[in-house]
Amino acid sequence: MNQWMPMLARPGPAKDAKGCETVNGKRLALLTVLLLCALLTGCGKRDSDSAAGAADAPAPLGETELTDVAGRPDESYILEGLRQGLYPAPADGQFRPDEPVTRSEFIVALWRLVGQPEADDAKTPSKWADELRKAVAWADETGCLDSAVTVGTFDPDELMTRQAAMETLFACNGSVTGVEGMLMAIYDDAFDDSAEIPSGAKRAIYWGFYSVLIREPEPDKIAPSGTVSRGDMAEMLVRYLNKFRNQPPENEQKEESMQ
Repeated sequence: MNQWMPMLARPGPAKDAKGCETVNGKRLALLTVLLLCALLTGCGKRDSDSAAGAADAPAPLGETELTDVAGRPDESYILEGLRQGLYPAPADGQFRPDEPVTRSEFIVALWRLVGQPEADDAKTPSKWADELRKAVAWADETGCLDSAVTVGTFDPDELMTRQAAMETLFACNGSVTGVEGMLMAIYDDAFDDSAEIPSGAKRAIYWGFYSVLIREPEPDKIAPSGTVSRGDMAEMLVRYLNKFRNQPPENEQKEESMQ
């Protein structure tokens, strides 16, 4: 439950009439539900790792030629994404981690993450680059395009939002809601901007938060319409890769648990 503790700790404690510290009501409710859920169902644990546990940590990396990511919180994710081939190494050594990501950059990186599968790209514009055509065609065939676009309306240069990114990854993961589905009302109360999330996107965004694919950009905010930076994209995709793609088959997990 580590990913919730910073949120539960803010704002500073209030005091009652006697000067004793009290806990913010909505945070107490969230903490109570999480603790109860952990006791009864193992909330905060995915198939084999905690939501903020070992599955999220990228593997150690060697040297890289990138010159503008050293010391950043997302440095290791950027380097791991580069090593995994999610995006090409920039010729000038500048990754530009704070620049916003376009739809084309995000969907191509995701397509590379899943192994660059073949797809019928006949419906995609011929003026697009081959990789983009294949990536969008694959996303369309597998239902991984977010709810706001189709092949016909996909704008490669449109900036990717946090909501669109989570809808895309959620769809690619089978749109399966876990324990976090029990917490939607609590999340609605915990985030001050939850009313900005379309009802159809809440499952995806709260799944992403529970899975530590996105974090609060500022206290008590989930910022669904906020843009995804290149550094954000690297962290989202590497965490998604490690948590949901680099898992042993279900029968192997059962065998390991029995040992």
